[in-house]
Amino acid sequence: MVDKDPSECSSYGRVVRLHFACSAPLPIGSSLRVTSSQLWAPGMMTPEDPTDARNVSNKTHEVALPDNTTGATDGVDGGIDSQSVQQSYASSVEMVTSPDEWPVWRTRKPVVISLRHHHGRIEHHRYRYMVVNPGAAGDEDIEGDDRPIDDDEMMEADGDGVGRLQGERGLSCATTQDGENLSTEVMMWEDPFGTRQSQKDLLQRSAASLPSVRLNNISKTLANLPYRTVEIDTVTAQVMYADDMEDENSDTTFTENGIRLDTWNKSQDRSFHPYLARDQLNKANKAKKQLLTLSRQSSTSSEKIEARDSDISNIPTSHLQSKFVSFSDLGQVVPDVVVPGVPEVPSATTSLTATGHPMGSAKSLASATGSKAGPQRIFFTCFHLPIILSYDDYNRKWKATWAESLLAATDGSGIVRDYDVHWVGTVDCKSHPITTQDDRDEVTAILANMDCTPLFLDRDIQDAHYLGMCKQVLWPAFHNVDLLDLKGSASGGIDGGARERRKGSGDVESSEWDQSRLDSWWDAYKQVNQMFGEKLSLLLNPGDIMWVHDYHLSLLPKIMDEREREEYGGRSVTKKVFLLHIPFPTSMCFRELECGEEILKGMVHADMVGFHAFDHARHFLNATKRILGLNHESLVGGLIGIKVGRKTVLVTMHNVSIEPFSLNAALANPLVEEYSAKLREQHSSRHIIAGIDIAQRLSGVSLKLLAFERLLADYPVWQEKVVVVQKCLVSGSRHSDESTTIMEVRQLVKRIQSRFGPNVIDYEEVSGSSIPIYKRLALWKVADVLMVTPIREGLNLLPMEYVYTKKHPSAPGVVISSEFSVVSSVLNGALRVNPFDVQMTVTSIDKALTMDTKEKDGRRERDTAFVTSCSSSSWTRSVLNDLYDATAVTNDDDDNDSEDTSIMASKFDKQNLITCTASFLAHEKEIAFAHLDINSVVDSYKCTKKRVLVLDLNGTIIIKEPAGKYLKRDTLGSSGFDVNPEVREALSSLCADPKNIVFVVSGDSQENVVKAVGNIPGVGLAASNGACFAPPLIHGETDRKWKYFDLGVDWEAVKKIVLPILAKYTARSNGAFVKLTHSSIGWSYYSCDPEWGSLQASHLVFELEQALRAFDVRFVMIKGIVEVVPRQLNKGVIVGEVLRQVKDRNADGEIDFILCMGDDVQDEKMFTAVFSFISEQENLLNASRSLSVTGGNGQPVSNSIFAPVHNGNNSNSRKLSTDLVSKDPLYAFTTVVGKKNSHALTFVDDARDVSTLLRKLASDGDSILSDEAMAGAEPVFL
Repeated sequence: MVDKDPSECSSYGRVVRLHFACSAPLPIGSSLRVTSSQLWAPGMMTPEDPTDARNVSNKTHEVALPDNTTGATDGVDGGIDSQSVQQSYASSVEMVTSPDEWPVWRTRKPVVISLRHHHGRIEHHRYRYMVVNPGAAGDEDIEGDDRPIDDDEMMEADGDGVGRLQGERGLSCATTQDGENLSTEVMMWEDPFGTRQSQKDLLQRSAASLPSVRLNNISKTLANLPYRTVEIDTVTAQVMYADDMEDENSDTTFTENGIRLDTWNKSQDRSFHPYLARDQLNKANKAKKQLLTLSRQSSTSSEKIEARDSDISNIPTSHLQSKFVSFSDLGQVVPDVVVPGVPEVPSATTSLTATGHPMGSAKSLASATGSKAGPQRIFFTCFHLPIILSYDDYNRKWKATWAESLLAATDGSGIVRDYDVHWVGTVDCKSHPITTQDDRDEVTAILANMDCTPLFLDRDIQDAHYLGMCKQVLWPAFHNVDLLDLKGSASGGIDGGARERRKGSGDVESSEWDQSRLDSWWDAYKQVNQMFGEKLSLLLNPGDIMWVHDYHLSLLPKIMDEREREEYGGRSVTKKVFLLHIPFPTSMCFRELECGEEILKGMVHADMVGFHAFDHARHFLNATKRILGLNHESLVGGLIGIKVGRKTVLVTMHNVSIEPFSLNAALANPLVEEYSAKLREQHSSRHIIAGIDIAQRLSGVSLKLLAFERLLADYPVWQEKVVVVQKCLVSGSRHSDESTTIMEVRQLVKRIQSRFGPNVIDYEEVSGSSIPIYKRLALWKVADVLMVTPIREGLNLLPMEYVYTKKHPSAPGVVISSEFSVVSSVLNGALRVNPFDVQMTVTSIDKALTMDTKEKDGRRERDTAFVTSCSSSSWTRSVLNDLYDATAVTNDDDDNDSEDTSIMASKFDKQNLITCTASFLAHEKEIAFAHLDINSVVDSYKCTKKRVLVLDLNGTIIIKEPAGKYLKRDTLGSSGFDVNPEVREALSSLCADPKNIVFVVSGDSQENVVKAVGNIPGVGLAASNGACFAPPLIHGETDRKWKYFDLGVDWEAVKKIVLPILAKYTARSNGAFVKLTHSSIGWSYYSCDPEWGSLQASHLVFELEQALRAFDVRFVMIKGIVEVVPRQLNKGVIVGEVLRQVKDRNADGEIDFILCMGDDVQDEKMFTAVFSFISEQENLLNASRSLSVTGGNGQPVSNSIFAPVHNGNNSNSRKLSTDLVSKDPLYAFTTVVGKKNSHALTFVDDARDVSTLLRKLASDGDSILSDEAMAGAEPVFL
């Protein structure tokens, strides 16, 4: 690789050491600290942990042990001890003073940051000062004492001074005591602008609340405190003080070293100016938020009007014309805020006037904001368009009308009114097939007027997709029918009606399950999904919503996501919803599908996956965990999210009912009364039990008739008083299943009629998937009981139609519902039965027939409110609100003074408007934690001459399967211990460069690490999380010489206690095993059932805690392993030692390039060790002390990692000096594999990105990757 001149290099990753000085006349016993690499922001929800380090460890702990609800306890925290977290990771740096310099405080160690921007851009570092009381308890006061605070205990700031500290009690915040394991208590933060209420009001208000609520209120308040800013020139990597120095009117002073001197709590300090400018924008955005509130109120009023079906016809149409106002188009409204010395933000004066009618508010809003853009576009995508096509043979014209469907456009729909809605799907006409191009053109033109875009598929492809893959494979599988049962009750191939349409097509004659046809069906399924993707690619624009309905198009979210990322430089530009209307099976049944994993991957590429019942959502979550290894988590607001790559996919459940507007219109049809009268006359002396079911085995019609037969036999009194009116719909989509079911039902009907008479059953078979609505409603009006007994069922709106038809003043009816149906979890007034329990069903029928009117009324009232209020329009809005929440920033952006926490408001604030300091800082943090720019790393690499590369092994160099995945296809959860040949070649090439030092640090055993990379001579190795290490092999050496850190634990004594306990848990957990290394004892449950393994691990940790209290050990739980390790042991020890020894042996100059990469909590200490090393280099008196080292025989040996360098200058390389280090650029990159909470500054998606980077570094650098592919690209999931 050709070296570049440092002046030509990018600033990306360049290290800057910042020093601060502040004049603060603090009282005796307190000191000053300045926040370091991260500024406290939302998400860091406890004041005692400014860097959110405890949250980092706890999150990992929850993933490893989701059943452990005890949280982080002493020594147990998922890999980072909770105490050491507060002591070592707290994001603040100590400031010191002397009697001669007081009250000026200076940083002893620098604040180390790594530039995230490229040349020509200004980088802003935000910071705050805090007053601390050394040695005070970190969090006991806040969490353990709920008593009110007296005036004498309060501290009050007075202007520019530090104020009076009256009493010992203050707000807690654990900070680092450099060189000591002590915590400190934060006594005061700067607040020169009176940003928050007095601490007295704050603490007294929260004292009466739960401790968790108190902490939340306090942390939100503190997160909104003012911050200071220092600007850094990315070209020179120097702080920009030019404006301060050149301004003659500036009162800014500087120390003798050229460091700007801040003054505690002085509002005029120039470092506060960026905060003041941002605060103006926040206030402007608050005004916009008020506009949003008016808009939302208008929308809510509209929905309420919509729901009043009895009065809807009297509403003037002019009141229904308000349009949805796009959030991104709200005009800027800025209040008159003027801050001295800060440029004013341009304002647009707007007058807001609320009109008398709620619709007027929305119109005023649209007028006030000057919104010109159209409403949000939504594309409802379904395999069958909700359209009925017909052909007039006489006029030779096509006609199209909306079908009865949840997806169809309905009169008075708020969604159609407020959004720009389009439908995409296939169309067909049985009476007149669409075969010619002229027919297609005419149909397309007609449907365009209905905002529909049709797709026309070849008949063979459509049948293989729909009648084959969907109906013969996916439909039974999703309904929990085992594939082995397909030969029986759920059997069927593409036959019957399909074969009749394709005479001579050569289709397989057998109707039994034939595995050989699956490949062609699956190919057709993928082809149809691709065709939908091609059509949608032409229709969708950035910002649109694509809503995919049902299992026919389960691959479409992934197809569209990949297309968008390819076209838009790695970004997904539309929002995607996938909603399943049928059940989702258990993971065991779903795993039988050889295409199941691809279907799951397709679904989780959506932003939100929705279901109609929680049972279905629960099965989906279990399948994603066991098949894909994805874990789910609870989100704010009671939602559930699956972490997929860099985003969280929302899993939600929403119930939907019927359309009151449409049913009211249908009930007014005279045909309803006419048909009702006919039914009453036909069955005048009998109670009517109604049923309309698809003629398929899973509909449970046979079980219903068996129960009715038993009723007539056990209760003879009903033989002359009851009749079952049963309609069976023969759709033709599953011909064999339908034929078998119809044959069985006919036999049962014949048997019952022959035994009890012809009048006990009124049975009819209807061709098609529905019967006319007037006939349905007429049947509901006369029926005393509606009985639906499916074995498996998704969404069925017929019982809700029945409830609505029976609403007051009609006589109430009773619904008997199978407990296996979705409707049983929705209708609380229904009688729930198990169709397989015939006697239970008989008892429920008798109860329904004998139920008194009062109880019927009570049951009806339980369901009427839901049935009449949850139309498809309201349901769609609920789903969209959750979608907005799923795609918003996860941090809590609300101000303390804001009471509006609705999803709609959250969406607006989080995606477009920042209304408070905490939101702004959280947004900056989210942007800063970006994907590693590989091209810039390569560029910096070529500019440097002394480089250190520290790499984790499993999960970083070697691809590792998720621990939660039930079926792991590789040994021990990784691709064996074999490194990819390309990565091995890249490592060998990097080690051959004398400018490089490469170290692999693993948590695995020495044997496994050697097996993986030990044959690369130039690589240094560290195993057992750094407990032992082996220097790179010298020329001629073949065996590694291992050395061991003395960690102060009698490991043999620990083994005697631990091994018997582990043996007990291993015996009861199939797949578990004990893993012994030099300085750790591990219990692996990686190959167990993930849920059982997690449960056992949580109990194991509790038992080990009790048994090992006398030993200085801690417990690490990660990657399916529970490990007992010495408390002093972490990967940061070996990383710091490597860096210090590389510096010592380098007589030609300092280290100028550091790359550190890892994938889990154990690697977090490596990242912090890198910046600790950089910080201590300004003054070697600050350097950390090395641990003692022993050889394989236990005798003390030299801690030298590298062979000695023989030169005249080496003897003085480690001398203690207070001189500043070389000003040559230093580049440092800490990178975590997978986007997660981390102390690393950047992330990559997976081990493949690591491989790409290593190969680029090892290559000649001529072929630089495209910026779109590598600079901040979003992930390609799974």
